[in-house]
Amino acid sequence: MVPTQQQNKRQRLLQTLRDAVVAGATWQYESLVGEAMRAGATDEEIDAVVHQVLEALLAGAETPLTSRQLAHERSGGHDND
Repeated sequence: MVPTQQQNKRQRLLQTLRDAVVAGATWQYESLVGEAMRAGATDEEIDAVVHQVLEALLAGAETPLTSRQLAHERSGGHDND
């Protein structure tokens, strides 16, 4: 099934929210959550995105991240190969 424009927009907004959480850009959260919801994201999807990022940040809190690991986290865990 080919993703629709709405699905693509939702995924982009969830990725932007993920990036904002990683960056600690708290001033962006409310507007990004609102935009994601208007694009069709559910509360559960938004909660899952934030939960995954926080889990990853806390799990690695005592372990230095390499630039490769940080890039992997910011890409949502997807390899671009």
